Parts: sequence; C-alpha cells; structure tokens
Amino acid sequence: MKSLALSVLLVVSLPWPVPADKDSSRLDEVSDFLWENCDDGHDPVLITSLEVEPVPISIPGEVTVSMETKTNIPLTSPVKAVVILEKEMTPELWLQIPCLKKIGSCSYKDICEIIDSFIPPGEPFPKPLHTYGLPCHCPFKQGTYSLPKTSFTQLWQLLCSGRSKQ
Repeated sequence: MKSLALSVLLVVSLPWPVPADKDSSRLDEVSDFLWENCDDGHDPVLITSLEVEPVPISIPGEVTVSMETKTNIPLTSPVKAVVILEKEMTPELWLQIPCLKKIGSCSYKDICEIIDSFIPPGEPFPKPLHTYGLPCHCPFKQGTYSLPKTSFTQLWQLLCSGRSKQ
C-alpha cells in the first residue's frame, strides 16, 4: 500500500477560556495563529503561504483565510497526513494538543477518504470554494493550488454550536 507522509506543524496560541460568569467558561477568541512546515521543505506537499485574519480571531465570528500549497508529485489514495497542533503556554513551553475525535495532533491514514466523507465523490466543492477551480477529490495533480482571501462564518457556527464538555 503506497503511503505519503505530509507533515505540517500548526501552532495556535489560544488564550485560556474567559469566564462569561462564575459558573461557565467559553473560548471568546484565538489570540494568535502561527504555522510552519516541519520537514524543512522536503515533503512532497508544502504550504507556501497561509494567512488567517483577523488576529485575534473572534469566536463566533468571521474568519478570512488565504493559502497556497505546492505538490511536487501527483497525490493518489492513500495519502497519509500528520498534523501537530501545539499551544504556547509560556515563551519557551509548548503543549501538544492531543488527538481527540480526529481533531488536534493527529495522524490520518488517508485524507482522500476524509475528504470523501465530507464531500461525496461527484459533488463539487461547496460555494465559494468551487469558484476557484480547486480540486476537491483525489487524485490531486502535481502543481500549485491557491485559495485567495475567502471569508468563512459557517465554520465557526459549526465548531461553536451544540453541546461541548470541559
């Protein structure tokens, strides 16, 4: 079984939840967002730019993302991905966020399957992403893929609605 490891270090500096009142707490904003490729440019897929605005990110609220990635080979299933998510506790202490329900510092056996679970094969990317001509299913051709500045509000609504535990 062919496997391709993608290593990306996503660093999110989250504030501690701000209490809304004595008996509850909720995350109101993400105070910083930093990222880096953690393989020194040797993986077959590289994020060459990634911008997230505004900083701080208000939750709930609108977030604008722009991104460019490059792949130097065609990507066919299975495509393994490794994501490391860390929180800065102090300037010299980073805490790795564990993988819980496929969110956090996780290894994914095949991102093609994950994409297919969100967007069934044969269906285009949802608006506004489909307007940029980005592929949304494997295989991905070798080349550069760009997402111009795009605003998202439903993402936060999805993440912030429903029940949660502390």
